[in-house]
Amino acid sequence: MQRMTTADGRYTAEYWRRRAEMTRLQSQAVRDIDAKVTMFMVAEMYERLADRERDQFAPDI
Repeated sequence: MQRMTTADGRYTAEYWRRRAEMTRLQSQAVRDIDAKVTMFMVAEMYERLADRERDQFAPDI
C-alpha cells in the first residue's frame, strides 16, 4: 500500500484519487439527483487536487 501523505504531511495524489473514487461509489446509493450531482462535483474537485499534487511535485524533464 502506498503512503497517503508526504514527508511534510500533505496528502498524495493517490489519496485524492481514492477519495474521488469513493465519493463516486457512494453517490450510487443516493436517490436525490441534486445530492448526486453535488457528490460528482466533489469527486471532480478531488481529481483536480490529485492533478495539482502530482504536477507540483513531478520531476522536471
